This record gives sequence, C-alpha cells and structure tokens, in this order.
Amino acid sequence: MKALRNIQESTVMLALEQCSGGLPKWMSKMFIAIFLKMCIIFPAVTQEYVFDFESTLIKARNGNDLSQFFIGNSYYYGQSRPINKEKAFYWFKKSAEQGYCVAQYYVAFMYSHGEGTPVDKKQAFYWYKKSAEQGYADAQFYLALLFYSEHDIETNAKQAFYWMKRSAENGHAEAQLNLGIFYAEGEGVLTDKKKAFYWLQRAAEQGVPEAQYSLAIMYSTGVGIETDKKQAFYWYKKSAEQGCPEAQYNLAMMYRFGDGIIADKKQAFYWFKISAEHGYEKAQNNLALMYDGGEGTLTDKKQAFYWAKKSAENGYPAAQKNVGLFYFYGNGIPKNPKMAAYWIRQAYENGLQECKEIWEKLELWKYE
Repeated sequence: MKALRNIQESTVMLALEQCSGGLPKWMSKMFIAIFLKMCIIFPAVTQEYVFDFESTLIKARNGNDLSQFFIGNSYYYGQSRPINKEKAFYWFKKSAEQGYCVAQYYVAFMYSHGEGTPVDKKQAFYWYKKSAEQGYADAQFYLALLFYSEHDIETNAKQAFYWMKRSAENGHAEAQLNLGIFYAEGEGVLTDKKKAFYWLQRAAEQGVPEAQYSLAIMYSTGVGIETDKKQAFYWYKKSAEQGCPEAQYNLAMMYRFGDGIIADKKQAFYWFKISAEHGYEKAQNNLALMYDGGEGTLTDKKQAFYWAKKSAENGYPAAQKNVGLFYFYGNGIPKNPKMAAYWIRQAYENGLQECKEIWEKLELWKYE
C-alpha cells in the first residue's frame, strides 16, 4: 500500500496533502500493524449488563452459557463484583467451550494479552477463529488482522482479505475501512478502485474519520468515482470535525485557495491552526505563512517564526527553508546567519533542491 503526498506549498490545488495515486499516507502496510495495536487495547463489547449476580451465578454453575458469560463480564469490568481477571477468564472460557461466540472472542483477547491467563498466541488465534466462524464481526476483524500481521501466524493476505470481507459485510466499520484499503491496493485481491470507494463510503457513513478523509481524497482526485469537489469538501469537513489533522489541513487548503468552494481566509486560518496544534507539520508551516502574510489573521512575525520552527523541527523541508530565511533576514527575530546556514542545509539534505541556489546566492557557506 503506497501513498505519495509530496506537493509544494505554493500549489493552488487542494492537493498539498493529496497524491498522484489519490490515496492518503496512512494507507500503508504499516497501517494495519499499527491499527492492530490500537484496536486490541480493549475488547469491543463493553456494555454493562443488568442482572442479579447470585441467581445468575447459580445458572452459570448449572452450565448455562449465557449466564457464564455474564458472570465473566461482571468480573472483567468490575460490575457487581470487584475486577478479577482470573475469575473472568474462568467463566468466559466455560461459556466459550459451550460455543458462545462473544465469550470465545473474550477468551481469545485474554490469551492474546495475558489477562487472567498466560499469553498464548496459538490459543488466541484458535478462539478468534472459533468466534469468527460463528459470524461474530469483531472476531472476524481481529482474525483478519492476525492473518495480515506477523503475530506468530504466517502472513496470509488472501485469508486476511476473506475475514476482513466477512466482518465488513457484517457491518464492522473498521473492517469496511480496511477492506477499502485492500481493494485500493490489491492486498489479497485484485485492485478495484470502485469497490475500494464503495467500502470506504460504507465506513465513512458509520463515522470512521480515516475513511471520511480517504473518501474526500477519492472525490477530489477522481479515483474510483467522478471528481466532485463539493463531496470532497463535505467529507473533509466531516473528518476534520472528528479531529483528523490531515483532513483539517486539506479543508484549510480548500478554504485558502477556493478549491471548489468560495475562498475564506479566516476559515483557512482556523483549520490550519487546529491541524497545527495537533502536530501536523505541513499545517504548522502553512499557519506560519498565514501569520507572515496576514492571511485570515493579523500579521504576526513572531507567531510566523514560532510555527515555522515547529514544522522545521518536525522535519518538514519547506519549513526548514523558511526558518533559514527568517534567521538570515531577521524576520521577526534577530538576524543569525549561522542558524540560517544550519536550517538551509537541513532543508537541502532533506531533499529540497532549491536550497542549493539559496545557499550559493546568500553565500551561506561563510557562516558554517
């Protein structure tokens, strides 16, 4: 899964955060491994069940699988009784052995994380598969991730695709997101941008911000669907409002340059600032430009330098160049040719070829 997001700041296209392939950076082979770690912090089923503990315990001891699950759930989350992971595991496993799919999922999770029992990846895989085979969407999703990852199980893209698809068809939003990625990049299946769009749309409609962001890019670039800037704007805004820094950045770019909408510098400034505060280096650099030029806000050279330096320290070459020029010309800060030389060199070494000409023109070699 490859993504190319490398467009210059001066480009009027929204695409400062888009790419020739039309897919966002997070769509990478690393994404699923990272997503696996993110997703398995807690089991998916966390609701509190209202029941009489004592009478349910009697039923559990008499072999009722649902009662066994309720008792396990009570000990797991500390509902009616103090948290006790060992007892939770005991009762979940009792229920799982009788075939209750949700209990099987919990047993798998607890084996995977060593909760109430020693870590046992093979047993985790076994119980995820048992639950998945009964149609439990969460288990199907985790099983797909396990097949895709290298967690003591041979990587198998086709099996990952198979289980991701089953989970997606059962309405699992994150599975729909990942299935869209599989179709977009041909992981375990032939590449199909239209199907990628379909599944990303399904996930986006369920409120997954990464899917909303990806859908916006597809609308903006015409990948898998006809170009539609209004729809791109709609989905960027949805994702941005949920806190996706890349979406906030692209939304700001649309406002700044009037890409498919009426330009609004104040809104552009607002969304650049939100994205920048989330640590997104390209937004930080653009925010610096807004402060420097008084776009959508009052001119503030000190704030311009502050945000450019933030971006530069995060490794963004265009910002490193800008910081170098700030230092050289004393734009909002005292002149410092030595620091100018340092940052221009950094930008050049990070691939910004125009810095070679700047280096020669300003004779920065004198200050090293």
